[in-house]
Amino acid sequence: MISRLSMLGVTTLLGFMATASWADEREREWTFIYVMSYDNNLEGCADIINEGLKRGVVNGLVAVSVLEDRTDSKGLKRIVTDGKNSSETRLKSEDITDMKVLREHLDHATRHLPAKRYALIFLNHGGKLDSMCADEHLAVGGPRVNGWMSAKACGNTVRTWAKTLKKDQLKMVFLQQCGRGSVENLYNFRDASEVVLASQLVVGAPNTYYTAVMRKACVSPNMSGEKLAKLIMTEDRHYTNYVMVDGKAIGKFPGRVKPLLDALVKKGGPFKLTRENRPCFDVGSERNYDLLNTLEALSVQRLGKGNRLFTSFKRWVSKYLVLSFSKRRKGLPWTGLSAFVPRDARQYRKYSGLPIYQESCWSTWAKAWLEAGKGTSVGTGK
Repeated sequence: MISRLSMLGVTTLLGFMATASWADEREREWTFIYVMSYDNNLEGCADIINEGLKRGVVNGLVAVSVLEDRTDSKGLKRIVTDGKNSSETRLKSEDITDMKVLREHLDHATRHLPAKRYALIFLNHGGKLDSMCADEHLAVGGPRVNGWMSAKACGNTVRTWAKTLKKDQLKMVFLQQCGRGSVENLYNFRDASEVVLASQLVVGAPNTYYTAVMRKACVSPNMSGEKLAKLIMTEDRHYTNYVMVDGKAIGKFPGRVKPLLDALVKKGGPFKLTRENRPCFDVGSERNYDLLNTLEALSVQRLGKGNRLFTSFKRWVSKYLVLSFSKRRKGLPWTGLSAFVPRDARQYRKYSGLPIYQESCWSTWAKAWLEAGKGTSVGTGK
């Protein structure tokens, strides 16, 4: 029989344990959530990244949760580091493109690794306009396939999850993949985080910022999303350019470009590229062009050089939308943001369900590249 004194001791001990646990949760400053879809030729980078993250987490103020997929078909793995312990858990699913799997990973982080601030990073290849996170096995023990995560579905899942957090708690979404710096992709993540970091060009791997950034977050955790993204730009060496956009301003992009777009369309006829316009990112037959360079060329063609509508829009982009633009290679003509230019009507129809086309005037941009009623290829001016 347990004495009243013993019961009191147990109660006191449990109370102390509960208080300590609550204090740990209250004092954690950052949880970094990674989605590492390396069920492809990037698998060799996984250990380098995981070790870099672990080396950087030097105290309990920071935790890291990595949803990892490799080329086996045994199931996904969750790797957690919290400054004290590291653990690996095999999951039942093999499909990292599944939105239920993504949402479970996000909820697991907020439930088991609560923090004052969160950052969400997607690693892997970037593909066509609505394709991110390549996955070559979608079922445990299943055949090899060519699976991709939908950027539209991903953005919706992230935005829905972000609403369960406190205001401005999600500080950064980092699309650490090739070609994700298009306005069509960025718009998928509008209003989800303080900033979104991406690149309009090819991004290297495995990247070099992990240890330095984690250590900085452990030592000086009181960072904004903007400061965190700038730190990544500084510490990484495996990229050509990164663009950081304001998470709220990207949602206002269609309204801001509308006056200029309306004036360009009013001139009649399909949009045409000049010889100087080169794609900054292409996959198969899909092409993405630098946003400001292309709009400027169209403005000169149709509205005259120095048009105030283009000047006003460019000023808004530079002052409010793009918070930082980092180039590691000088002399390239790109300005940070890109835009998808459909090759024909079939390409446009394929993506006509994207939020930026469904909810705004930007569908006018896509349609303006097509020959009226013919659906022929984009023209090239002289």
